[in-house]
Amino acid sequence: MVSFFWCTVIALIIFWFYVKFIVPLRYFKRLGIPGPSPIPIIGTLAADTKDGKGNHEVQQIHLEKYGRVYGFFVGSMPAYVVGDLDIIKNILIKEFPAFSNRAMFFKTPGLEKSLANLRDTDWKRIRTVLNPTYTTSKMKQMFPLVNDSVDTFIRKMERVADKNQSIDVSDWLKQLSLEIITASAFGAKCNVQNGGHDRLINSATAIFKMNPTVIALSFMMPRLAPLFAAFDKSFMNGVKYIDKAVASIIKMRRQEGATGANYKDLLQLMIDASAAAESNKSLTDNEIIAQSSTIMLAGYETTSSCATFTAYLLANNSEVQDKLIHEIAKVCGKQEVTYDMLGQMTYLNKVIHESLRMYPPGYILLREATTTFQCNGYTFPKGIPIFIPAYALHHDNDIWPEPYRFNPERFNKDLVEARHPCAYMPFGLGPRNCIETEIPIQVTAATTLAPKNSVYLRVMSHTS
Repeated sequence: MVSFFWCTVIALIIFWFYVKFIVPLRYFKRLGIPGPSPIPIIGTLAADTKDGKGNHEVQQIHLEKYGRVYGFFVGSMPAYVVGDLDIIKNILIKEFPAFSNRAMFFKTPGLEKSLANLRDTDWKRIRTVLNPTYTTSKMKQMFPLVNDSVDTFIRKMERVADKNQSIDVSDWLKQLSLEIITASAFGAKCNVQNGGHDRLINSATAIFKMNPTVIALSFMMPRLAPLFAAFDKSFMNGVKYIDKAVASIIKMRRQEGATGANYKDLLQLMIDASAAAESNKSLTDNEIIAQSSTIMLAGYETTSSCATFTAYLLANNSEVQDKLIHEIAKVCGKQEVTYDMLGQMTYLNKVIHESLRMYPPGYILLREATTTFQCNGYTFPKGIPIFIPAYALHHDNDIWPEPYRFNPERFNKDLVEARHPCAYMPFGLGPRNCIETEIPIQVTAATTLAPKNSVYLRVMSHTS
């Protein structure tokens, strides 16, 4: 009797495992859609990160091997990689309501309410509140704070330049970026570059260095993601510290508001929205904290990485740097860079765009079908995750000849007009693209190379 019982239990476990982890792996085979072969439980994780390459690099190889649309598996969950530009246009722009949500494989503790993770009407409500933040008038108001931070950066560079020393520009640009982003979000300079707020920098860095094992396990077993994340103490402490810091700023801002203080920044937009009578504009305190933290973190990471890559590319391409310095000198003379001057620097914009093409901050875009949708012979069922490989497309030789060569002239007006509108998407495309982050990078590049500063960039070899 006991033996029969345990045989039944074992048989049921095997059947459950078969239905849960084996049957789903036949999904694309039944449809005749090519892709790497999956392994039970881990899916195609091994194939997506082979030979030490990142997922975004492997996608390039797979697009060449399997075609512009192929299937892969996140654990046992089927997902599409779509590299067909016409289908991408439908997903991101033309048929946006059918793909308005980002695919979410697991919830990141502390960031569930962030704009990047919100869905449907919640996303639309909060995006509507945030949209006025980066208008021309708001950017002009922010500009003096940005220039002040860049001046601090320049003075630090001049001191090491006078001593003929080399620096790790990446660390310095992280500090500068965090100062600029907090200025735009909270309307005040936090003096990160002068040695203050080290814990803020460390917390922001820790969040973007989440343990790879925790990430992999969370993808394979998404329901256990909060448990896995709890083991990454640096990540959790970073999230808690930044959320607590933002909450204290909100409390202080409300107290100052009672005395007639007047702010016109991102945080104040959200605080005002929290008091709105209309339910479609109202924000809770948790939502304000989540958006403030996310924009600060995302802006910090994006701006610092883009500025670092741009500096690196300019240092390695002296002829481009010389041409850019000439343009900035022509536009600015000996004056300080102003917001209006940026619009006159056409070559600067090409340099920034080419840097973002080579090193896009959003190297993979995620979407999820909200309804079953057919396009170009493919059927995307409701709920299916879709990966759009921005990095791979930015390095596609058919779209961008000599894709690994830094060439700002790719963004000459005639070439841009002749190119497919979805060939370039460093911040995504369509209504769910990322909120503007190019301005701080432009300011950094223009001010650093302005004639009054005379800081010339070059790369030096370094051994530890």
